[in-house]
Amino acid sequence: MPESNSPDPAGLGTDLSGEGSHRELVELRALIFGRDLEAQLKAGPLSPDNVAKVLPEAISQSAAVSEDLVIATVPTVESAIKASVAQDLNVLSDALFPVIGPATRKAVATAIKNLTDSLNETLDLSVSPKSLRWRFEAWRTGRSFAEVMLLRTLLYQVEQVLLIHRQSGLLLQQVIAETLVTQDPDLVSAMLTAIEDFVKDSFSMAPEGSLDALEFGNLTLWIEEGPKAVLACLIRGTPPQDLRTLMQQKLEQIHRNFAAPLASFQGDTEALADTQIYLEDCLLAQYQPRKTNRKLLPILLVTVGVGLGGWGLWEAYHRHQWRQAIAQLDKQPGIVILETQFRHRGPRIRGLRDPLAINPKRWFEAKGLDTEAVQLQFEPYWSLSRDFIAARARKLLNPPETVQLMVDDQQVLQAVGVAPLAWVQEADRLSRRLEGLAGWNRDRLVLQEEQILAQRSQALEDQQLLFAEGSAQITGPQQQALTAIAKDLRALVQLAQQTQQSLQVTINGYASPVGGFERNVELSQIRAETVKQALVGLKVPSEVLVAKGNAPPSADGVDQSVQSQRKVTFQVSLTAAAPPGS
Repeated sequence: MPESNSPDPAGLGTDLSGEGSHRELVELRALIFGRDLEAQLKAGPLSPDNVAKVLPEAISQSAAVSEDLVIATVPTVESAIKASVAQDLNVLSDALFPVIGPATRKAVATAIKNLTDSLNETLDLSVSPKSLRWRFEAWRTGRSFAEVMLLRTLLYQVEQVLLIHRQSGLLLQQVIAETLVTQDPDLVSAMLTAIEDFVKDSFSMAPEGSLDALEFGNLTLWIEEGPKAVLACLIRGTPPQDLRTLMQQKLEQIHRNFAAPLASFQGDTEALADTQIYLEDCLLAQYQPRKTNRKLLPILLVTVGVGLGGWGLWEAYHRHQWRQAIAQLDKQPGIVILETQFRHRGPRIRGLRDPLAINPKRWFEAKGLDTEAVQLQFEPYWSLSRDFIAARARKLLNPPETVQLMVDDQQVLQAVGVAPLAWVQEADRLSRRLEGLAGWNRDRLVLQEEQILAQRSQALEDQQLLFAEGSAQITGPQQQALTAIAKDLRALVQLAQQTQQSLQVTINGYASPVGGFERNVELSQIRAETVKQALVGLKVPSEVLVAKGNAPPSADGVDQSVQSQRKVTFQVSLTAAAPPGS
């Protein structure tokens, strides 16, 4: 290692030279540092073991002198906590568990107690005549009911306590009552100092004099001055004199326990933070004692009892109505009640319902019951009741108004009335799809076509054609009648075919008894044949027409001048057609 050229190799700030001086310097260094420390300095950096021995004491000394070490280690501690939480969250939670548990329970218990006290206070005042007056006052003044109640029941309350440095007027500490909103405390303390200076200057008070109290509205400011600090309490209401004594005692305790920080105060309030506990002792309040209205309690109990009894009677009557209506509903066709449960709001009904049955909700509404809260659960099913089978048959078959459908005791669907042939044929096909039927019978059903056929047949038989005496010629007026008869015959033929009946129309010719008998028989035959040929010419099928002559009536007792004896009439015959291949 090269020799140092410094004139002061020992670093002692002395300009020494010469060999003797150097020797003395070495001996002085050995006496100051000691042999062990000198050896360690020559050996190089300090070892961890040596640092560990002096580190706790060094930290304690540094914390006592200043907060630089605390400020410097904050980032390191925060990083260490984050790293610990990231690695294992349970380590930190387990460490905090003994503290968090009791603190949480204490906070919850305090909150519940405050809520209970507030609820009891409100209940005591909610039904009293006094509360009604307070509610009216709150409505009239625009305040809340809670604010009015506080003003009327409060004797006094210390809302704010300030500790102010007497010399500078700066705020040292302050406490305020819960749920109260106050002005800026620094502004309040400055204002207080300014007021006191103003009073001293304006009224020529001695410098050692002090301002004891200020009153504005229903608020009072009490002031107690000490050598170094001033204690001020903002009070609502009329406080007792004991509060003044308490303020003096607390101010004396603060001066006694914090004499040094008050004497050396230069604007840092950290050293006076613990004075807050003395200020909190001054946050007192006193309310008017509650007077229990013992006369009101029996009235309240009777009212509640009557209300509960009335509600019980109404509930019993309400359920009785529902039970009756449900029992009647269960007897209705197509409805089966399986289960009924009564709840607070309304019953719950479960059952089966045919789609054609009555609507349960409308049934209950017709009984005057409130169906908003009722719960209906009806599953669909097919009822085998005769009425419902007939109703489903009417819905499926859609019969005309002239047909009635009914189900007899043997579960056979009976059709009665007059119906078109097309509907009858469609009903024959659809009736097989009806469930619960033992059969389908339409023997009592008259076809509309058959009815029309019978009516037109009767109308044709009422027709007749008249001839001149001794003639078989059809004259002009009779020709028009013959044309209408031909039209009716063509319709009869068509109706007979639709109803599968065989039609035969006999044309009966007649003659008067005037003249010879054989001639009259021949003339009646000729008249019938003439009419037949004329009808065939008018497109009436010849196979349905039969011409027949008839003997004239006896001439005895008969007016031979009556023309109606010289005529042709019609006779209709209908028979069921034979099935094909018979």
